[in-house]
Amino acid sequence: MKKLFTLLVAISLASAVRAEPIVRFETTTTINDARDFSPDGNLLASTVSQDGMTYLEVRETATGELVTRSPEPVHGTFHPGWYHDGSGLYTDALSRESILHWNGKSWEMMDVDGLRYGGTAGGRGNLSPDSTKLSLHTYAGDIAVVSLENGQLQDVEISERRSHVAAWSPDGRYLATGHDGVVILLDAETFREQRRYEGLSSKVYKTAVVNSLKWSPSGRFLAIGSLYGAGYLVEPDNAEGGVIALRNGVDYASDLRWVPEAKPSWRNLWRKQRDILTYRGTKYGTNSENAEQKEDSRDYQIWYDPDAGEVLNKIELDCTWQKGWSTSVQTVSESGAVVFHCSKPDREREVVVNSVIVIDPDGETQEHELPLPTDAIEVSQDGRFAATRESEANSPTISLWCFGGILRGK
Repeated sequence: MKKLFTLLVAISLASAVRAEPIVRFETTTTINDARDFSPDGNLLASTVSQDGMTYLEVRETATGELVTRSPEPVHGTFHPGWYHDGSGLYTDALSRESILHWNGKSWEMMDVDGLRYGGTAGGRGNLSPDSTKLSLHTYAGDIAVVSLENGQLQDVEISERRSHVAAWSPDGRYLATGHDGVVILLDAETFREQRRYEGLSSKVYKTAVVNSLKWSPSGRFLAIGSLYGAGYLVEPDNAEGGVIALRNGVDYASDLRWVPEAKPSWRNLWRKQRDILTYRGTKYGTNSENAEQKEDSRDYQIWYDPDAGEVLNKIELDCTWQKGWSTSVQTVSESGAVVFHCSKPDREREVVVNSVIVIDPDGETQEHELPLPTDAIEVSQDGRFAATRESEANSPTISLWCFGGILRGK
């Protein structure tokens, strides 16, 4: 069986060059340009330059057809705040004190008194669970919350100097914000501080820049990630619970993602949903003049059950260090399978080979070579589509793919 699996993988790698994208189109030159799938995977938002200005485009993923383009320029690096069903979005406007709203049919400019944007950065907008509020990065080091019912800024109680990320709890009770070494939990109605988690650091820096906040599907747990590889877990409603460092035999934790809640079906009707966290773990090696005592650094993909406090599986990755390098995790399926982009040197051909790696919780690994040179990839949450940014195109170019086509090589 193992030989058959290896043969199938080899066939898929050899035939991958026959895969063709749904559409190819030029994008902006901004390093953090938006390539953002709607939650249902039916649409792709991206930025485009025209007459020296940046606009947001929305395309249909199944056909690649252009659905709409913002009538006004956008800031250029913002990942939009999608409707929860993916049928519309909010995004930043280039002009101050305003945001752009697309309801799936038409655009409107919403005035927001007091809203200020700073320099360019990788911002993100998020709708509250009841869709009445929008949290967004202002690039000025702040998290702004806009009431969509009246277009007013909320008075948010944050004493920290810089805010990097924000996330609403699934039940809508909390808004969590990440700062330098601190996470603050705000009441989502009053926006007053309820709790804070301090002293977040990493093996690299004493104070960790919190750049990832992920609520578990049940809302019971909050996973905290930092720019320097610190990973933490907290349980906000547990008054006695503290901050749990996600070590589990590794020194460095990154790319924290929860396994999505399974969609209702007859197969999982009686299955109890568990909060399962998956993340990348790095174990640093040791240097020694004695070759026998020298240890190479190793990377693992870890699946963790926070309720039981145990690691469910820990799989070593071979796309790291001398064997290649990988970007962050792209998506996690309902089954817990992890998808990420990998670049490996092919020393015989003297080229760098880009591929997609899929690892399931049982340890089965598949690798599929990407048909075009790629320096970034985004996969829709439902796993149907992928958007790649070509690394050797004359101008910044995005290719939209049927992800299954890449995996099958056609």
